[in-house]
Amino acid sequence: MGAATAAMGDALALWGPVSAYQPAPGCRWQLLVGDETALPAIGAIVEALPAGVRAEVIVEVSDAADEQRWATAGDVRVTWLHRDGSEDAVLAAVSSVDIPADAPRCYAWIAGEQSMARAVRAHLVQDRRFDREDVYFSGYWRRGKSENED
Repeated sequence: MGAATAAMGDALALWGPVSAYQPAPGCRWQLLVGDETALPAIGAIVEALPAGVRAEVIVEVSDAADEQRWATAGDVRVTWLHRDGSEDAVLAAVSSVDIPADAPRCYAWIAGEQSMARAVRAHLVQDRRFDREDVYFSGYWRRGKSENED
């Protein structure tokens, strides 16, 4: 049954975006990485951060007009990268992030273009020694491909 045919008193279920944001309990430092397609999720995450949680946010967008501001209780630092044709700008920015020595466990959330998400995840797991369980990534679109192409 769909909502269009529902009658008063019928039970309906809603299906929406699934939250893949699940840092380990007690995680006090987080890294959020994405492009403009990830802005709604990044904004929701940042705005939900409680006081005392630090987050480094790196977002690649077309230009300054795409930048956003979020209200948050968390200690958040945002780096906006304006797309300049370089496919490595996000990875370079992530590589230069100082991970706090006093953060016993870190969590990374990465979403956006597929090759960027894979490269950032590989860097965090292989070079920065993040536990695989502490890195969520979703490459849900591919540069130069339509949704109907493999």
